[in-house]
Amino acid sequence: MLKILRTHWPAIVILFIALYTGFEIYQDFGMSIDEPSQRDIGFAAYRYARGKYEGNYSEFVLREHGPGFEFVYIFVERLFKIESFRDIFLTRHLITYLFFVLSSIAMYTWVFRVFASRWLAVFGMAAYLFHPVLFGHAFFNPKDIPAMAIFLISMTVAQWAFAKRKLLPFFLLGLVCGYSGTVRLMNIIILLPIAFFFLLDLFYSLRRKENILPVISGGLTVCAGTCIALYACWPALWANPIEGLKYAYETGAKFPWDGEMLLGGMHLNSLNLPWSYIPTWFFITTPELFLILGIIGMALLVARLIDDPDTYWLNTPRRSILLGFICFLLPIIVVICLKVILYDSWRHMYFIYPGFVILMVLALSELMKKKLKLLLLSLCALQFFMIGRFMIKNHPYEHVYFNHFVSHEEDYLMHNYELDYWGTGHKLGLEWVAKHDKRYGIRILIDRWTLQFNYQFLNSDMHDRFVLSWDPNDADYYLDFFRTYPYKYPNAETPNARIVYEKRVLGSPVYRIVKLR
Repeated sequence: MLKILRTHWPAIVILFIALYTGFEIYQDFGMSIDEPSQRDIGFAAYRYARGKYEGNYSEFVLREHGPGFEFVYIFVERLFKIESFRDIFLTRHLITYLFFVLSSIAMYTWVFRVFASRWLAVFGMAAYLFHPVLFGHAFFNPKDIPAMAIFLISMTVAQWAFAKRKLLPFFLLGLVCGYSGTVRLMNIIILLPIAFFFLLDLFYSLRRKENILPVISGGLTVCAGTCIALYACWPALWANPIEGLKYAYETGAKFPWDGEMLLGGMHLNSLNLPWSYIPTWFFITTPELFLILGIIGMALLVARLIDDPDTYWLNTPRRSILLGFICFLLPIIVVICLKVILYDSWRHMYFIYPGFVILMVLALSELMKKKLKLLLLSLCALQFFMIGRFMIKNHPYEHVYFNHFVSHEEDYLMHNYELDYWGTGHKLGLEWVAKHDKRYGIRILIDRWTLQFNYQFLNSDMHDRFVLSWDPNDADYYLDFFRTYPYKYPNAETPNARIVYEKRVLGSPVYRIVKLR
């Protein structure tokens, strides 16, 4: 135990900082617009699994969403008998964040196994944890963050299983991959590089005239574990697994949300996105040094694959770098080619980021050998300082992060990109009004359910301070977050309306409070 502490103490320090920070701030974030419906998905699957679903579950319109991680939320909620609206969703925020932080151990382990350096592993762990967009989402995003975390764990288990080359590790890999698919079906894409690696092992075994049965049995074991976990953790598949998966894929890939998004000043329709949608969002919302290192890492890997392919094709620790590269690039290619419907920045694709981190570490590892150690360490320290400064200054809007490859001039981001598209700012807006207007029965204009969710999310002693109204002629305040449209108030029809508060991030207002009368 002491040896482990001496070797890995930097990672333990980072883990402690992340955990302490999370416990200190998890109550600061508001609710995102999808949280109640996501909980409904989980409870529908839970009731169906217990034979208590009222009606025909095959007609439940959101059954294509995998409920895998929802069962974790439900388990905790039932175990501790959590009943109030606020406590339920505060607990969910904390669980999401804890899973995110604990999954960083997988990142550390993966990098340490491949590069045998605790400092490179710490860099990978910190780059994973303190990406501002992901850190902010780690509290109120019950879909994409758990999907990314379990995908990272599946990649780490894959590295371990191929190193062991035994049936039990391969079976556990299958279970993790299958469960990962029940959190987000797209996560199953990891089976493609895994199958490719088995084919490589089969090819090399045949060329060396070695016994191919261990390779075949290993591949079949992964398939068996995947099928078992998928079926066991996704009640929608119980009646007809093949049809259930087909429905989930077709509905998920072509979810008929006909909405408007803002990118580069252009208003885009969700049903007709340009191929550059995901690459652009990834590029402008990832810290600059991370981007540069990741791009260098990709170039280095391609060069090494040409120059010394056996190091990455054969079953070596370095082959998992190739796994990271494939798991970063392949999903982007798939969504572009299949024209998968995506929206709200690159949140549906957060699971590609861990693979990018391993490429960042590859670049850092190679550059450190070029007598650039002091410069690289200085740049890393500067990047994390800038990230920390942004996150502290703009808390709890860490998720509204843009790097310096886009302008931060006044109002530029508001006119060109989506900002707080989840509507989490409503909680802080209501708290601001309560602090600055001491009356009871303050009438708040409501035109989105997001406001009602955050009203319910407030401490119960604040509920009497507000009355929600759908009538603009009967309201005192209007609370607005920025997604893709201009702020509604003030306008020509409301001459007496005035802005009393704006929360600005990087020069643009992400949230606005307007006094209507």
